[in-house]
Amino acid sequence: MLFTNIIKHIGYKLCEKCKPGNAQLAEIISKLEVKSENMTIKPLNNILKLKNNPGRFSNAIGNLLNTTFGKINKTDKDEIIQHLNSILA
Repeated sequence: MLFTNIIKHIGYKLCEKCKPGNAQLAEIISKLEVKSENMTIKPLNNILKLKNNPGRFSNAIGNLLNTTFGKINKTDKDEIIQHLNSILA
């Protein structure tokens, strides 16, 4: 049990240290492209239609972040949205 807890703690610390910052995540999302056989789709272009409705825009960005990077807490999500707004402005 002791070694298991030590290994989990080391893994958690490594993940914590290697996590990109919110500005980097916003930059990655702004350049994200999904390529299929004959098409390239930019998911952010579809979401930008919702920019005038802050609630729906925030929800859509949150869903895109969850799909791309996994679960992100609300504070980080809000900071990423602010970075995205500054990148896209």
